Amino acid sequence: MRDRTLTKEQVKQFFSPAFYDWYLQTLDAVPLSIFQNDYLSSLEAVVKYLKENLGYRFVKIAKLLNRNTKTIWATYANAARKMPVAFAIKQSRFFIPLFLFQNRVYSPLEVVVRYLKEDCQQTYHQISLLLNRDDRTIWTTYNRMVKTKGEKNV
Repeated sequence: MRDRTLTKEQVKQFFSPAFYDWYLQTLDAVPLSIFQNDYLSSLEAVVKYLKENLGYRFVKIAKLLNRNTKTIWATYANAARKMPVAFAIKQSRFFIPLFLFQNRVYSPLEVVVRYLKEDCQQTYHQISLLLNRDDRTIWTTYNRMVKTKGEKNV
């Protein structure tokens, strides 16, 4: 049986530049739908998705997220205890690039909210619906991040 997957070069050759950009983004990104649960924190959702859905090892996850391997292991153990079933991935309009989680100045939720607000041009209400959180939580999270950002730039 032949392997029917395409290489990056084949995708670039056969598809439009916009599709190629989207394709590259999804390779090193997590779907927004993983954050739509009532059980896990943002970091727990990312780690659980990378471990269970993509089959990444703890060492690779730690490197991708700029975290200690032991931290990733503990985070996964907590996530697996809180939500024993794997994510049923829904079609997602947005993907959060993994490199955003490497900045340890901001919490994972702050990173997601900032990306949706600034890069994807979503309103606080739209973000709250996408993340299954209260509007006030989203507003507080974003404004805390903006305040921290201003303090770090001084």
